Amino acid sequence: EAVDVNVGLSTYSMEIEKTFINTSNSRIMFIENRSNVTTHFQWKTFLTEEDENEEKKRQCYLLWPRNEVWLENFLEKEKVGLRKGYCDRAALLSQEKMEKVQEDPMLFSDDIFSIEPLEGEIKPNCSAEIKVTFKPLEALGYLSVAYCSISGYESRLPLRLRGEGQGPLVELSSRALNLGNISVNTTHVYEVALINQGAIDAPFTYIPSTANVGYCFKFAPEEGIIAPGGIQTIQISFNATVAGRFEE
Repeated sequence: EAVDVNVGLSTYSMEIEKTFINTSNSRIMFIENRSNVTTHFQWKTFLTEEDENEEKKRQCYLLWPRNEVWLENFLEKEKVGLRKGYCDRAALLSQEKMEKVQEDPMLFSDDIFSIEPLEGEIKPNCSAEIKVTFKPLEALGYLSVAYCSISGYESRLPLRLRGEGQGPLVELSSRALNLGNISVNTTHVYEVALINQGAIDAPFTYIPSTANVGYCFKFAPEEGIIAPGGIQTIQISFNATVAGRFEE
């Protein structure tokens, strides 16, 4: 009776701390070989080899969607060669591309999470250090699963990855301005500061108000980019043409 080798992951779930968008954060985990034999590991995108084959088949259909019979023959590794009707350049190029698809080991690939190294060997009673890097593109929560395929181990071991992207961190020096009593048809100018407390550039844009009194307020500048740790002064001009109470 075949028995799985004694190999496991130091963790099967990894959450990486909140990370500013377009920057990266990394954590370390280990593949632990507690057996007496050398094992080979690969990080995969799919849970099973059957899932991989289905994906390869799907990709091949996209490369050659016009003749399913020929494609089935190719996927079954029957000899196609220069069979009549397939010797044109487009057919040969498609065949070459499909051969590359079939040879693809389907290692783990993700736009947000990366793993290093993707494959390697682990000597008996040793561990392999694995670096997981998270690089968010948006201020969103991200989830992914990588599967570790280990020689001598029937099932692939799942590693669940979780992270959250952090957008710019900007604060106003004042969240409210009380302008007091102001004469009609006179312009008054006030200042507030936008403070970038984050580690990435903070673009800002003024969105005009649709309220009835919105036209009384002007902001300058209306857009810009604040560098990390930077401060942008915003001038607010107010000019009322009628008497009354204004709140915006």
